[in-house]
Amino acid sequence: MTIVRFIVFFAALGLLPGAAAAFLDCAMRLARQPGAGWFAVATAAGVIVCRPLLRRLPVLETFEHELTHAIAALCLLRGVRRFKVTWRGGGYVEHQSGSRLGDDLIGLAPYMVPTATFTAALFTPLVVPPARPWFFGLAGVTFGYHLVSTVREIRASFTRRGFRPPGARREVRSDIGQRGLVYSSAFILAGFLLFHGITAALLADGYGGVPIWGRALWRGTLQAGRGIAALEPWKSTPKF
Repeated sequence: MTIVRFIVFFAALGLLPGAAAAFLDCAMRLARQPGAGWFAVATAAGVIVCRPLLRRLPVLETFEHELTHAIAALCLLRGVRRFKVTWRGGGYVEHQSGSRLGDDLIGLAPYMVPTATFTAALFTPLVVPPARPWFFGLAGVTFGYHLVSTVREIRASFTRRGFRPPGARREVRSDIGQRGLVYSSAFILAGFLLFHGITAALLADGYGGVPIWGRALWRGTLQAGRGIAALEPWKSTPKF
């Protein structure tokens, strides 16, 4: 593990309490919305439908996975040089090089970001009240898809073993495997909580939910830090 990844690893661990608190806070706010029932039912329906669907049409999962890589690269101002998706042989994205942290964000983005649900959440302020049940239903279906695809993708990628992408001459390791299982686990968990918290905040309160999420993240991080400081392990002395 490089020095940069060593720092990022412990930063991700430090973010976990605050990110979890902010996610739970925004999830509860979402649960109190009038369309929350539609969202829950549609999520369950999405899970039921997408489990057999993705087994029969893996290209859908591959396309969304590679699209998330590409969007993350563009958000970091990295040009996408090649985007390839095959029917059953997987796919890959080539983008401009940059910092190691940026590469990790791009490489692990599909395991953290609910791409379709987050995109739908961005339109929350534009939805008129009569259309909110339909909107929450659509968002729920995309979230059900995301749950199924994320479990499938992590299960397939959580390994150090190599594989040969379509058109490649040599074996490569998965997004998670090439970065290390321990490092990737901390990175993905922190990112998962952060991005899902923001998505829940947008669905619950529109763009006004983002500062609410930010304050909850800050409070949770401070409380965790104070709790650790209160333990004062460095002041403890052994008694004989």
